[in-house]
Amino acid sequence: MESFVVIVAAAFLLFIVMVIWAISRIATLRGTQDKVQQLENEVNRLGRHLASLETHITQTAAKASPREEPAPKPSLLTETVAPISPPPPPRRTITPPLSAPIAPQRPTPPPPVRVPQPQPVRLETPAAEPIPSPKRSISLEERLGQNWLNKLGIVTLVTGLALLLGYQLRTLGPLGKSIMGILLSVAILATGLLLERRERYRIFARAAIGGGWALLFFVTFALFHIPAMQVLHSQAIDLVLMLTVATAMVLHSLRYRSQVVTSLAFLLGFFTVAISHVTVFSLVAGAILAAGLVAVAFRERWFVMVLGGLTAVYLTHFIWLQRVLPDGAQPGHTFPQFLPSAALLLFYWLLFRAFYILRVPDNERDRACATINVLLNSAGLLTLLKYQSSHPEWAFYGLLALGAAELVMAFLARRRHHDAFVTLSCIGSLFLLASIPFHFAGASWPLAWLLEAEMLFITGLALRETVFRRLGLLSAFAAIGQLFVQCAAPIFEARQLAPDANHHAALAMVFGCAAFVTWFNAEYAVRRWPSVSQHNIDRNALRVLSYLATLCAAVALWMPLAGAWTILSWLALTLSLALVADRLRSADLAQQSELLGLATLARMAIINFAQWSHFSHTTNTLILLSSSALLYLHMRRRQPSHLVQLSQIEAVYAWPATTLLATLAWYALQPAAIGIAWCVLGVTLLELGLATRKAFFRQQGFVLLTASFVRLFFINIALAPAPRAYTMLPLAAIFAYVYQRMYSREQQNPTDRMAGEAHAWFALTTVATLLYVTLRPEWVSIGGALLAVTLLALARMLRRPLFTAQAITMILLTAARTLAFNIISAEPLSAHGTEGRIFTVGITCALLFAALPIAFSLRKQQAEASTEQPAWMQPMHHPEQLFFFAPLTLLFAWIPMQLRAGMITVGWSTLGLLTFLVALAVKERSFRLAGLGVLLVGLGKIVVIDIWNAAPMDRYITLIVMGAALLLVSFLYSRYRETILELL
Repeated sequence: MESFVVIVAAAFLLFIVMVIWAISRIATLRGTQDKVQQLENEVNRLGRHLASLETHITQTAAKASPREEPAPKPSLLTETVAPISPPPPPRRTITPPLSAPIAPQRPTPPPPVRVPQPQPVRLETPAAEPIPSPKRSISLEERLGQNWLNKLGIVTLVTGLALLLGYQLRTLGPLGKSIMGILLSVAILATGLLLERRERYRIFARAAIGGGWALLFFVTFALFHIPAMQVLHSQAIDLVLMLTVATAMVLHSLRYRSQVVTSLAFLLGFFTVAISHVTVFSLVAGAILAAGLVAVAFRERWFVMVLGGLTAVYLTHFIWLQRVLPDGAQPGHTFPQFLPSAALLLFYWLLFRAFYILRVPDNERDRACATINVLLNSAGLLTLLKYQSSHPEWAFYGLLALGAAELVMAFLARRRHHDAFVTLSCIGSLFLLASIPFHFAGASWPLAWLLEAEMLFITGLALRETVFRRLGLLSAFAAIGQLFVQCAAPIFEARQLAPDANHHAALAMVFGCAAFVTWFNAEYAVRRWPSVSQHNIDRNALRVLSYLATLCAAVALWMPLAGAWTILSWLALTLSLALVADRLRSADLAQQSELLGLATLARMAIINFAQWSHFSHTTNTLILLSSSALLYLHMRRRQPSHLVQLSQIEAVYAWPATTLLATLAWYALQPAAIGIAWCVLGVTLLELGLATRKAFFRQQGFVLLTASFVRLFFINIALAPAPRAYTMLPLAAIFAYVYQRMYSREQQNPTDRMAGEAHAWFALTTVATLLYVTLRPEWVSIGGALLAVTLLALARMLRRPLFTAQAITMILLTAARTLAFNIISAEPLSAHGTEGRIFTVGITCALLFAALPIAFSLRKQQAEASTEQPAWMQPMHHPEQLFFFAPLTLLFAWIPMQLRAGMITVGWSTLGLLTFLVALAVKERSFRLAGLGVLLVGLGKIVVIDIWNAAPMDRYITLIVMGAALLLVSFLYSRYRETILELL
C-alpha cells in the first residue's frame, strides 16, 4: 500500500510539473502575443494622432486669409525665415596624370546669391491639442455582468466543488475523489488559460484561472488532512505538495501581473481551507498561502492584496479557535494546541510586518492600505492571543516582548521608510505601556508609565527623533491622567466624607516625581535643546505639560498636608515658581504661580475661614499670618505672565495679602476691636504707600480706613459708654491724622486729595456721633454748637476751607437738632436747671453768637486770598451769616414756646430791637434787615391777634413796648443815617 501511495505521489508530482511547464510556456507565448498586440495598438494610435494633426493644419490654413504688408516685421509668435536654397552638389575633380601638362585653371565664380523675397507675415495661432474622445462610461449592468458575476460565480463553484469532494461524495473512494478534484482543477485552469487569449473573454478567463488554482490547492491540502479524500499518509509529503502548488501559483501570477487574478486565487485558497475541517495543519497550509501571497505582493507592490491576505489569515485562525475553544480559553486551563497556535500567530504577524517594513508605498492609496495593514496586523495578533490566552500571567512578558520587537523593527525601517518608523514606534510604545498594568498595582504602574514616557522622551532627545519625543509626551499625559483618576480622585472623595488621618506619603512621592519629570521636559529641555519646541504642536504640548506639573506638585503637597496647612505649602510652592520664573524668564511659570495662588485663596475661603471652628484658632491664625507674609513676598517677582504686566505684579499680590489680613482680623478679634485693627492696618499701609510711593498701598489703606469707619455704626456705637469712647476717639484721631498726612504731602494726585478730605469728614462724623450717643439728649445741641465753633476756629487758624464747610455743616445740624428737640419737641423739658429750654437753647445760641468775631475774621481772611467763586460756594465765604441767623432763628422760635401768648410780641420786639442794635454795631445790612423783619412780625401779631384776643394788661404792655421799640429804631435811623447810607 505504501508503495502504491509513493507511486501515486510521484505521478502526481510529475503531472504537476508538466502542468506547470505547460502553463509557463503558454504564459510566455501569451506575453509575446500581448507585446505584439500592444505595439500594433501604439502604431495605430500614433497614425490617428498624425492624421488629426494634418486635418487641423489644413483647416487652419484654409481659414487664414493672406495679406501683404509693405514692411513686414517679425512677430513675437512667428518670424519670417528666408528659404534656404539647397547647397550645390560637389564638383567632381578629375586629377590629371603626372605626365600631362597642367593647364591653368580659371577661377570658379561664386554661386549666385538668391535674395529671398519678403513673404507676408501670418499671425498663426498655436495648433490646438486634439480633443480626446470622451471615455465611454461603463454601465452598472455591464460592470455587474462582466466583472462581478464571474468572481461570484467562481467563488461559488469552487466552494461547491470543495464541499462536494470533501463531504458529500460517498460512492467514490478517497483516490477517486482526489483524482476527480485534480481533473476538475486542471480543467478549470485550462479553460481559463484558453479563454484568456481572447480579449473579449479575458476578465472571465482570469477568474477561472484563480478558481482553478484555488481548487487545486484545496485538493492538495485534502490529500492528507481531510479523511474523505485522504490518499497520503505522510504529512511531510503533503506539505511539500502544497508548497509546490503554492509556488506554481506564485510563478503563474507573476507572469500575468494581474492583481485581480492573483488575489482571487489566494483568497479562494484561504476560503477552501477555512470551510474544511480546520486543524493545526490546515493553519500551516494557510501560513504557506500567506507566505506566497506576501512574496507575490512584495514583488509586484500589491498592497491591496496583502490587506486581503492578512484578513483571511487571521479570520481562518479565528474560525479554528472557535471550533477548538467555543468560549475562549479559561485562565489556568491550557489546551494542547496553545504553543503551535501562538507560533503561527507570531509567524503571521512577522510575515506581514516584514512586508510593511521592506516595501515602501508609492501613492496615497497604497499608503492607506499599508497603514490599515499594520494596524490590523497588531489588532489581529492581540485579539487572537487574548482569545486563546490560558496564561494571563504571561501578558506582561508577551506585551513587553512585542513592544521591544516593534521598536527594533521601527529602528530597522528608520532610514528607508519613515512612515513605518513612526507607526511602529507608536505601536511599540503602546505595547510597552499596556504591559505595565499587568505586572504592577496601585500607584506603581502609573509611575512605571511615567518613567517609560521619560525614557521615550530622552531617547528622542538623544536620537533627535521627533516621534520618540512625541510618544514620550503622549505617554506622560496618559500617566498623569491615570494618576489623577486612579489615585487622587478616590482620596478626594474620601476626604469629603470624613477626616483622613493618612498622609499618603507614597502617592505624594509619585506625584512629586511626576511634577519633577514634566517640569524637566517642559522647562529645562526646551531651553537646553531648542529644537524640541520648533513645531507648534510640540510647543503647545510642552506648555500644557508644564501646567500639569504644577497641578501634580500641588496634589503632592495636598496629600500629606491636608486641612489648614495646605495653603501654607501651596503658597511656598507658588513663591518657588515665581523665583524660578524670574530666573528662567518663563511667562508660563509665572502664570502657573498666579493660578496656584488663586487656588490657594479659594481654599482659604472654603477651608480655613468657612471651617474656622474645626481648627485650633491659634494654629489657624499663625498659618494665615504666614500665608499673608508669603503673599507679600510674591511682590518681589519680576517676570510678567500672559495676563499680568510687570507694573501690575505688586498690586496683584498685595491686594490678596491685605484682604487676608483684614479677613483674619474679622475672625480672630473681638467685634469691638475689628474696626480698630482695620484702622491701624490701614494707617500702616498708607504710611508704607507714602514711603515707597506705591499707589496700591495707599488705596488699600483708604479702603481699610473706610471699612473701619463704616463698622463704627454697626458695632462700636452700640457699646457701653467707656468702650465706645476708647474705641471711637482713637479712630477719629487716626482719621484726622490721615487727613493731615495727605494734606501735608507735597505731591498728591486728585484721588489722594479726595481721600484725605473724606477722612477729615470721617473724623468729624465720628466725633459728632460720639457726642450724640454720649451726651444727654438736651445737651446734644450744646455739644454740636461747641464743635462748630471749634471747627470755625480751626478754619481761621489753619486757613483751610474744609473746616469752614464742616463748621457750616455742624451749624445746620445743630440748629435742626435744637429746633426739633429742644424747642418744639413734644417731650417735656425741665423748665429750670441745666436741662431746661432756657439753659440749653441759651447756651447754644450764646456759643454761636460768640463765634461771630471769628466768622467775621475768617470772612476777611478769605476775601483777601480768594478769587471769584460760584454761587453755591458763597456760604463758605460768608460764615458769619449762618453763625448769626442760626441762633436768631432759634431764639425767634424759642420765644413763642417759652413765653405766654400775651408776652410773645414783647419778646419779638425786644429781639428785633437787639438785632437792629447789633447790626448797627457790626455794620451788617443783612443783620439790620433781620431785626426790622422781627419787629414787623411782632407788629403784625399785634394788629392781627393781640388787639383782639390779648388780656388788657398784656395788650397795653405789648403796645407800649412795640411803640418804644419802633421809635428807638426810627431814632437810630436818624442818628446813624450817614452810616446806614454808606452800608447801603
